[in-house]
Amino acid sequence: MRNHGTVPEVRLATLVKTDLGKWKAIIRKTGWPTTSKTFRAKRDAEDWARRMEDDMVRGAYIQRASASPSRRRLDFEDRRGDATTFTRLGSPL
Repeated sequence: MRNHGTVPEVRLATLVKTDLGKWKAIIRKTGWPTTSKTFRAKRDAEDWARRMEDDMVRGAYIQRASASPSRRRLDFEDRRGDATTFTRLGSPL
């Protein structure tokens, strides 16, 4: 007998072997930002993906993303102590 109720969400990460021989775990889950991380060993990628998916289900997931380019620029300016101007190559000054 088929269950016509709600279908439980399948939690699977995508594991991709990169050109450099490393493993990239990519998690795409409805309602969450796409998350990925690269590892040397496939087993490490699988373990990380499983932990992240479990955290998402429990509501304990915290996105550990690197700072945006604009945030890194502001951090750099703060360390220099002055307002450094960044220009794109080939753009008029």
